Amino acid sequence: MWHIFTAPRDRQPAINPDEHSKGRKVDESITNLPPAAFWDNLTSIPLTKRALRELDRRLDRGNNRHSTWGQRTVSQQKTNGNSHVEAGQMSQISEYRLESPIIDIQPPRSQSGNSESREPSSVRKINEKTNTTTSKSTSPYDRAFDQHLTQFGVYPVEYEDDDGANLKEPGNLPQILARAQLPRRSLSPSVFTLSDFKEFRRQNAAARKEKQVSESVMPIIEGKIKQPKCRSGGIMFGNLRPLTDGNITPGNPDIFYGSRPEKFQAHVLEDLQDLVLPSTQRDLPALPNFSIAVKGPRGLYEVAELQARYDGALGARAMHATFAYGNMRQPDQNAYAVTSIFHGGTLSMYTSHEIHAAGQTKYAMTQIGGWALTGSQENFVEGARAYRNLRDWAEEQRNAAIGAANEAGNLVKYSASLCVIAL
Repeated sequence: MWHIFTAPRDRQPAINPDEHSKGRKVDESITNLPPAAFWDNLTSIPLTKRALRELDRRLDRGNNRHSTWGQRTVSQQKTNGNSHVEAGQMSQISEYRLESPIIDIQPPRSQSGNSESREPSSVRKINEKTNTTTSKSTSPYDRAFDQHLTQFGVYPVEYEDDDGANLKEPGNLPQILARAQLPRRSLSPSVFTLSDFKEFRRQNAAARKEKQVSESVMPIIEGKIKQPKCRSGGIMFGNLRPLTDGNITPGNPDIFYGSRPEKFQAHVLEDLQDLVLPSTQRDLPALPNFSIAVKGPRGLYEVAELQARYDGALGARAMHATFAYGNMRQPDQNAYAVTSIFHGGTLSMYTSHEIHAAGQTKYAMTQIGGWALTGSQENFVEGARAYRNLRDWAEEQRNAAIGAANEAGNLVKYSASLCVIAL
C-alpha cells in the first residue's frame, strides 16, 4: 500500500475559462492523460509522470479526500539508473511498495512523417468552457498498456498462471509449424539468388525509419502479392468492438491481410461488422487475421510486441466469431490468426488464439519461430518462406470461416422463412 503526498505541495492555479479564452494555454501535461477509468482498473499503478499527473488532477479537483485510488501498489521505474520522475515529485511520496523496474515507454518524436514518430490518436477534445481535463486513450507506448492487456486476458507469449503453468498451445500448432516449412519456388536458389539476398541486406541497412522499412524492406520479404486488395496497413481499427474496456487505442497494424468484404453475405456482414470490419470504409479488407508490426532500427521491440499481441488478439476474436456465427460451431482451442514483428532485421512470428475457462474468453500468444533474416541467405529463405506460407494459410482460414458463416446465415434465413410460413 502507498500513501501519497502527506506533505502539502504547491498547487497550480486552476485554469479560468475566461482567461483561457483570452489566449491562455492549457497545460499539455494534463491533456494527454488516459481516462480515469484506465487507472481505476489497474491493480498496480506504475510510478510514471502520467500517474503522478493523474494524481495531481484528482487532487486539484478535490475529489481524492476519501478516494482509495492512491492506496495501490506502485512500480519503481528506472532507465540507466535514473528515474523518469523528478526528484521534487519523488520526495513527496512518503510510503510505497516497489515492484520490479520497468522502462517508461514514450513514443519517439521527430519532424519526419514516419509512423515511428506518430502520436497515438483517439484524443478526447478539451472542453475549454467548463475546464474539463481531456484524456487520451492509452497506447502500446504507455508502460501500463502491458498490464492492462494482461488484466483483461490478452496474454503475452510464455505467460504463466499463478501455478507457474504456461497457457495451452493451440491444438493445431503442429500443422501450422509444418505449413510454415513447406518449400516455395519463389525462394529457390535459382529464383532468389545471392545477389537478391545482398540487395535485401543493403535495403535493410539503409532503412533508418519505420516508413523506409515498410516501403523498401518488407516488399522483399513478402514477395509477390496475389491479391493486393486484401492487403492494407496504417488503418486504425476504429470500427471494431473494444477488446478490453474501451480505454486503449484501437489496433493499428503496420501491415495486415484480410478478405474482401463482399465475400460475406450482406446480412452476415451486418451482424458481424463490429468484429470483422476494421474500418467503416467498406472497401478495406475484412477479417484481418494476419498482421505485422514493423519497427525501424531505433524503434522499441517492446512496443512492437505489445502491438503484435493486441492486433493478433483482435484477429483471433474476429476469426472465432466468424466460425461461431449462428451458433453452428462450438469454441475450440485452435489458432486461426498469425501476428508478426519485424525489427532490426529479425522476423518473429506468433499465433494468437482464444482460450475458454470459467465462462471467460481470453487470448494466448504462441511463438511459431524467429529468424535473423540478415544473417545469411539460408536464414532469409527460412523466414520469408514461413511468412509467405502462413500468409497463404491465413487466407485459407478466412475462406473457411466466411464459408461457414455464410452457410449458417443461409440456414438462419431459411428457418426464419419457415416460421413466417407457419404463421
